[in-house]
Amino acid sequence: MPLAPGTRVGPYEIHSAVGEGGMGEVWLATEARLRRKVALKFLPTELTTEAWCVSRFEREARYSIPCDLTLDFRAWCGGSA
Repeated sequence: MPLAPGTRVGPYEIHSAVGEGGMGEVWLATEARLRRKVALKFLPTELTTEAWCVSRFEREARYSIPCDLTLDFRAWCGGSA
C-alpha cells in the first residue's frame, strides 16, 4: 500500500514517514476520533505470510503500548488493513 501524507488508513490520517527498516515502515499519524498522535508500523506485504514476522510484529505491538516516547506521542499498533 503506497502511503503519502493525507492518506486515511481506517481511523488514522497519515502525516509523515518516521523510519524504515527490514520489518517495515513507521509513519506518524493522527487517530481521528481522539485526535491523538500515534506511530503506525506497516509490514511489507510479502512478510505478512511469514508466521515469524507476524509473531514478532505482534510482540512489538504488545510491548510498545505502555511506552511513551520523547516525541510526545504514544507508539501502539495492532490489526491489519
